[in-house]
Amino acid sequence: MIGSTRNLKVFAYSLPCDMRKGYDGLGSLVTHALKRDPLSGEVFVFVSRNRKRTKVLHWDGTGLCVYSKRLEKGRL
Repeated sequence: MIGSTRNLKVFAYSLPCDMRKGYDGLGSLVTHALKRDPLSGEVFVFVSRNRKRTKVLHWDGTGLCVYSKRLEKGRL
């Protein structure tokens, strides 16, 4: 859970994403595929092909944060 005291816009990348991508790779997807600014404070969600892994990219005001989760059971 991402804690915040303000309203956040969340955007999901609709295609499977390479989970090896980090700050720069995910930021590039946000800029080129989603046509958004990764430094806007909005939240961007990416999932793997098998939908067992997810990454979230978020600008917290001081830097980019990448949150990652791997499900042991079930899928997203």
